[in-house]
Amino acid sequence: MCDFVSTGAGCGVAAAFKAPLAGILFVVEEASSYFSLPHLHKTFAATVAAYFTAKWLATTTSAERYEFEVAATSDCGYKALEFLTFTLVGLAGGILGSLFNQLVIIINNFRAKFVNGNRSYRVLDALCVILLTTTIIVLSPTISECKESRVEDFMVFSSSGAIENHCIMPEIEYQFIQATVYVKNEENEFQRVFLYRTNSSDITYHIEENEAETSGEGHGRRHGMSTRRATNHVQEAAFADGSEFVNGTCDRCTCGEYCHKIEIEVEGLKPFDCGAGHYNEMASLFHNYGATAVKLLLKRGVPKMFEAWTLVAAFFFYMLLACITCGMTMPTGLVIPMLFMGCSMGRLIGLFFFTIDNTYDPGLYALVGAAAFMGGSGKILMFLAIVLLEITNDMNMLPPICWSLMVALYVGKLFNHGLYHELIHIQGLPYLDASFDLSLSNQTVGDVMLTDLIKFNENQTAQQAWDHLREKYDNDDDGKLTADEMARSGAGRNFTIVDDLGYFRGIVTIHRLRKEVKAARGETLSQPLSSIMRSTQIIARPHWTLHYGYCVFQKLGLRNMPVVDEHNKPLGMITKLTLMPWWQQVRHSLDSDQGGLDFTPRSKKNNVVIVKTEALDEPSANATRGVATI
Repeated sequence: MCDFVSTGAGCGVAAAFKAPLAGILFVVEEASSYFSLPHLHKTFAATVAAYFTAKWLATTTSAERYEFEVAATSDCGYKALEFLTFTLVGLAGGILGSLFNQLVIIINNFRAKFVNGNRSYRVLDALCVILLTTTIIVLSPTISECKESRVEDFMVFSSSGAIENHCIMPEIEYQFIQATVYVKNEENEFQRVFLYRTNSSDITYHIEENEAETSGEGHGRRHGMSTRRATNHVQEAAFADGSEFVNGTCDRCTCGEYCHKIEIEVEGLKPFDCGAGHYNEMASLFHNYGATAVKLLLKRGVPKMFEAWTLVAAFFFYMLLACITCGMTMPTGLVIPMLFMGCSMGRLIGLFFFTIDNTYDPGLYALVGAAAFMGGSGKILMFLAIVLLEITNDMNMLPPICWSLMVALYVGKLFNHGLYHELIHIQGLPYLDASFDLSLSNQTVGDVMLTDLIKFNENQTAQQAWDHLREKYDNDDDGKLTADEMARSGAGRNFTIVDDLGYFRGIVTIHRLRKEVKAARGETLSQPLSSIMRSTQIIARPHWTLHYGYCVFQKLGLRNMPVVDEHNKPLGMITKLTLMPWWQQVRHSLDSDQGGLDFTPRSKKNNVVIVKTEALDEPSANATRGVATI
């Protein structure tokens, strides 16, 4: 079941972001506590199938091949010196990502203590979050002014009219100047022709007309501009490869006075209450679907699209909303919010360096910032590197992405664990980290094992074992032992089988007993337990260090591990639950009670249901009187 859950998470990543390899790495690096080679093969097949299924189910033919594709032309590069600034982005991502984690932990610990145990409180919690989210989204554009969407409002030009940043998204570049060409007119004179592309299919050219005027002995020139539709001859000049033309020469990326005034249409920019040809920065970020807003932040070649104060406000508003939304009792995503916050942070840093040197591209730093923030928050390396590579289709960005990820990851680890792991601990789920908690190094296996064991003799029949369990745990006398009944009664899922001398022989599970009862169809189960027990079992000794026992349990992917003495007699049981860092707190709270107490199914500690059962007939000195179940 755990394998299916983790593989399903990987398939979700593959389908949502069109990134099958990232889905595999998410399972390997984050979603699975134990991973084997057969599991890898199955996960690979599942994520690839999820990717192609999602692609086939796309409702429009215009669906993007890459979720957040960015410009990846020969002009879109970075200097080696910029790795120093990428380091700064990584530091910021590690610190702010850890801050985000800490805020989420504080809020969700509050929820676990005061909200999650009451249905009405959970509904009220959701309503409050919805109200605050709606208020911020509706009112945030009112703090932003209208801004014109012209070439000169998006880009920076040199004194000669050349565009400083040549790394421009194709859908933006195609809307304005393509070339400056000199062609001969009917009088065999050269005229300067400015070629513009005002949309995806329409080409406009402006000719500088020279008319001679006689003024005394001298000759002067009067310059005028006329706008005409491009002829086939001019179109060929505009889109030819190379710098030499039949009728003249071409200087790409020069932009005259007319070019500066061309209005650019950028998908996703929202006017809010502004007029035509204008947009509102905050509305563009908050009145769009999250992925569309991320695409705007990733735009290359338009450094002046968003101002610094807008990015600061958007970052903190989105962090506030993400903090209070994460951990609610409803499905909410984390990837898009973290991408948004990371892009805002990175673009802000890039904009700062852009004011110093206009060769820096804030759009490039937005992508690096997204990687850094997600690495600082999630503490994941390979998955994030590959998912950002797959969703952007920019192989050139892999080195800065990996570098900023590593810096953010190691900086973030100084403050707290990854967000997914923190949420797992808050929910009390028995998930084993790859690394052992060194604060428990002084404990042994005998200190944490469950000692309240149910033992059966190998010569007993399956029917006798089933009747015993029914008598003890079937609270509604319906003849069934449901998972809910077993959990609420404090029963385990594994029962020890011993021989006549009390030596350990094997394990029989409640699942196997249910299967035998179902197969018997009302008939008496006559087979001995020795025929259905699991006799091959990894066993532990009580004197083992907890660190060693943890490694054996986690590396071998075990569900349970019996503990026996030197004579091979069972003493207890190790499960995932007993290896949790908070298990000793639960154990001590149970040991402090006196036996014979009625169990309280809704008693909670750290969001873990603590179920109390009757004491053993002959409890050992450190025997537990119950078991905690999720």
